Amino acid sequence: MNRLIPLALLMSLPAIAADEIGKTHKIGIGLGGTNMAQGFTGKLYLSPTTAVQGVLGQYGMYGTTSGTSMSVDFLQEIGSLAEVDDTGRLFWGVGAGAGLILFGNSQTMGISGVVELGWHFEQFPLEITTDWRPTLYFGDAYLTGMYYRGGGAIRYFF
Repeated sequence: MNRLIPLALLMSLPAIAADEIGKTHKIGIGLGGTNMAQGFTGKLYLSPTTAVQGVLGQYGMYGTTSGTSMSVDFLQEIGSLAEVDDTGRLFWGVGAGAGLILFGNSQTMGISGVVELGWHFEQFPLEITTDWRPTLYFGDAYLTGMYYRGGGAIRYFF
C-alpha cells in the first residue's frame, strides 16, 4: 500500500500537453542510465530546444565491478519526427557529455557524443528517451578505450 502513495500523488497532478515540456515545464526527474551511470536522473530545459541532463548513481559492469558514478550531458533538440493527436510527440536531438566513475582508489572519466530519441506524452508530463553514446574512456580503471553503448531515461516534468 505504501508503494502506491507516490504513484497516486503523481497521477493527481494536473496534466500538461507534450509541447509544454521544455517551455513551461522545464524540470524533469526520474530514473535513467547512460553508459557511465545508472540511477537518478534530472533534466533542465534551458530553452525550448536545449537542455542539460545528468545521472547520479552506480556503475556496474555485468555484476562484476561496481562504483559510484555521475554523468552530465548538454543536448540540442533538433525537432519532432512525429506528432500524434491526443497521444504525444516523437522527437530527436544531439549533444555531448562527460562522466566520472569511481572504483575505490581508481577512477575513469569519459566523454561522449549523444544521439537521443524521445517521446513526450500529450496527457501526462512524462518523457521517455533512448540514446546512442559513442564514448572515449580514460583513467585508472579497466575501461580505457572507445565503446559504443546506449542509455535511456523516464522522467516526470514539473
